Amino acid sequence: MSLLPIRDIEEQFPKRSWIRGIDRRAYKWRAFRYCPICLSEDERPYFRRYWRFDWYEVCHRHKVRMHSDCGKCGSPLILHRVRWQQAHLAHCYSCKSDLSQEVKVPAVESDDWLHVVDSIFSMLSEQDKETFAAVHFLEAFVDQWIRLEGVEAFVQKAKEYGFQFNTDELGEFPLLFRTIAAYRLWHEHPGTLKRLISDNQKYFNLVVRSFGCPNVVDSFHIVLRQEIDLTEELILETAKKIETTARKPTVKRISKRLLCSTNKLQCFLEEEGLKDLFPW
Repeated sequence: MSLLPIRDIEEQFPKRSWIRGIDRRAYKWRAFRYCPICLSEDERPYFRRYWRFDWYEVCHRHKVRMHSDCGKCGSPLILHRVRWQQAHLAHCYSCKSDLSQEVKVPAVESDDWLHVVDSIFSMLSEQDKETFAAVHFLEAFVDQWIRLEGVEAFVQKAKEYGFQFNTDELGEFPLLFRTIAAYRLWHEHPGTLKRLISDNQKYFNLVVRSFGCPNVVDSFHIVLRQEIDLTEELILETAKKIETTARKPTVKRISKRLLCSTNKLQCFLEEEGLKDLFPW
């Protein structure tokens, strides 16, 4: 219930929530995380609301990696199973060990980027829906770019625009640093952001196609008119690349790889008699 105010400002970008859900899959996905130093500093240990964000992979106060399970037995955090006899909630339900005494794992040395987390929290507390939607969308834009081009290619291109990334941290904590980068681009480097999007419109449009376009970034949106000559060889080659990722080639995945519309690809498959070769 404490996350309802955050859910309210996600309404402009509902298909890609940043909140780690608690449901029957929580055991698998490790819905709860914690910082052992924060817990050890509390007079009565408690779990912070912002620890539930997907992108909060490093404690911005102590620069240590967030834990998602018990360091002794490896059990996930299932808080409602902690026995009432325990002195506080920060205990493993399985082996009863005190989570505030866990080994602290250093994550990053520099706090040049982590100070931005406080600004993101201020945005959330002020219920700034427009900024939230923009940052959330731009994180998806950077994510799409990295998925198709790779981290190194993205970092090199961003450097050409005068925006520096730490490659190691971006690779180890991708969601955290994509979110921080998105916030900094929106607030500190609007000129760089405009150039990044205009020169890489195809990635922007792929995010629009998948998740929709918040009103606040609508001015950046240009309809993608990808003129690509489809051939059977090109489609089969793309399907093989998809299979190497252990995924099944479908019309939607192939069109996403080729940066063309699904309707155009579907029409081509029907004309060439390949309609039944790939499922939708």
